[in-house]
Amino acid sequence: MPVSIQAVTKKDEPALAIADLVAYALHKSFCSENNKLKLTEQRYLREIKSKFYSCDATGQIANFGIKFIRGPVDMGLKGEEMSFAMKFYKKAPQKTKLRNSL
Repeated sequence: MPVSIQAVTKKDEPALAIADLVAYALHKSFCSENNKLKLTEQRYLREIKSKFYSCDATGQIANFGIKFIRGPVDMGLKGEEMSFAMKFYKKAPQKTKLRNSL
């Protein structure tokens, strides 16, 4: 059976509003091209960061809940934007098991 693509408005599909919110937060966090002051706004993404799917073992979000298509290096991120992007790759410290020395 052929699959067809249909245009749907936000009022007909509320999940599109959520997708727009996430896309806007991601864009504002890393892109300063259209901003006169060349500043990014990472607060939006920090607010929703915990909602993304992450690795159970490490808490890493990149390549689990967010996929940077070109990656932070190829995107040309520098400074604060690069540091912020790398936090999505940061792995949680491994919990060490204490052994009983008896």
